[in-house]
Amino acid sequence: GGSVRRTASVRAVGFCELQCLGRADFRAVLFTFPDFKLAVEQIADSRLKLLKVVHGKGSKMHRNMGMKKMTMKSPNSKSLTGAGNGHHFLQRARAAVARRTSG
Repeated sequence: GGSVRRTASVRAVGFCELQCLGRADFRAVLFTFPDFKLAVEQIADSRLKLLKVVHGKGSKMHRNMGMKKMTMKSPNSKSLTGAGNGHHFLQRARAAVARRTSG
């Protein structure tokens, strides 16, 4: 499967040990800990809503930067184009995780 490079920022108040999980291991964690999965989904939803506000068609940033349609790749490499598809993409990603981790 194709891996997508991501940038992540971590800030700790005290000493901690940081671990990196691969996609399959992360999905296994989500399946094993449904409360954690729900928390991750809620964070993703709120970040998508914020992105829609910041980069939405009527936003000042959108007008100033001449934003074009965004194209996102789903985990199975099907392209999703358009400003309103972030939520749809997240729903498809959740469904894919559920299918792969069940059974």
